[in-house]
Amino acid sequence: MIPGLVGLWRVLRHSPQAPLDATGLGILAAAVPVIIVLSLIGGRLVFGIYGIGLDDSAIVKFAVATFVGGEHEVSLMIGAALFALAGAARGTRVGGWVSALAAITGPGLCVGAFPWVTGLGAPFAAGLLFASWLIAVGGRLR
Repeated sequence: MIPGLVGLWRVLRHSPQAPLDATGLGILAAAVPVIIVLSLIGGRLVFGIYGIGLDDSAIVKFAVATFVGGEHEVSLMIGAALFALAGAARGTRVGGWVSALAAITGPGLCVGAFPWVTGLGAPFAAGLLFASWLIAVGGRLR
């Protein structure tokens, strides 16, 4: 994600909507460390370390709640960032239909951040939209 952020910054830094650009890219950059921490928590849930098991159900519940809460936070952060970037990308080479896709994907990710309300279809659809946006932006940055 970091090389993509740098590429987007190079394209969007001269856009007329520079505050939206800075906001969107800043939120995406802030989401990266959270994603790394979530990877560590998820890995700890799957793989034991030095034979230390997760035997206490309270610890497991806390770890799972932290993991799910972190995924919720990342989805909201990326959704807000994409909504801001949709406005910043208009009028640039990343704009056009990619900007429209970002405007749809951002709120989609925010809706998908609540799987306990929307069911599992919304996060799945939001993930597909986000993957589509990443591919579209990557194609435009070549």
